[in-house]
Amino acid sequence: MKREWWRWHLDNLDVYELFEHYTFKAIRSGKTKCSAWLIVNRIRWDEEVETSGEFKIKNEYIAYYSRYFMYLHPEHRGFFDIKRLTNERVETYEYLSGRRNEEDCASQAGERDGDGAACKQYPASSPRRIGDSRVPGSATEAAAS
Repeated sequence: MKREWWRWHLDNLDVYELFEHYTFKAIRSGKTKCSAWLIVNRIRWDEEVETSGEFKIKNEYIAYYSRYFMYLHPEHRGFFDIKRLTNERVETYEYLSGRRNEEDCASQAGERDGDGAACKQYPASSPRRIGDSRVPGSATEAAAS
């Protein structure tokens, strides 16, 4: 499912722009927690979004949008309540949910990957905006698995 979402995301960067916009709007209003479903349904209600799929935003993708936001904005880890996905690393889940900091991941996962990559789901060069000049390479596909 994550690979499917990642391909869809790359074809529909405008959806993430809206997700980020409404999430920051909630944060600026003083919210310390929010539902990713609320954000996506706000997009569905307020916006006319042309996407390449049969549905504007599949419900199955919502979990990935909340994780991607918290990955890109670590200062807001834990803003969305998340449940661990079936194939998600424990370290990644704990990092994004705010239960573990990056230093803990680096020290505890050091034997496996040496740099705390267990906390990281997406490459630093991930395109997230329309017109973003960063193009994903093979590392992006590997990270999206």
